[in-house]
Amino acid sequence: MALPAVAIAVGLSYRVLHKRFLQAYGVTMGGYRIRCRIAEAKRLLARHSVKATAARLGYPDPFTFSKQFQQQVGMAPTLYQASGTAVLGALSAR
Repeated sequence: MALPAVAIAVGLSYRVLHKRFLQAYGVTMGGYRIRCRIAEAKRLLARHSVKATAARLGYPDPFTFSKQFQQQVGMAPTLYQASGTAVLGALSAR
């Protein structure tokens, strides 16, 4: 769901919802959404390819996903998989 649609659904303007969310959680709604997607990506990368993970999470292409993953995690998703961290992350999520 697009963030402006969330604001409409809860009966607030986007600006008011954005400000309240930031005050309550210390992160913007967009930032929170990215964190959630990356957390799910870490779990999926234990069993799926980068391309499949990107598709499952709704990224338009693997390049866009890889770029955002690297910005958030500090390493490319392929390196994350190769390091074995993806497997450990998937096990701890159980």
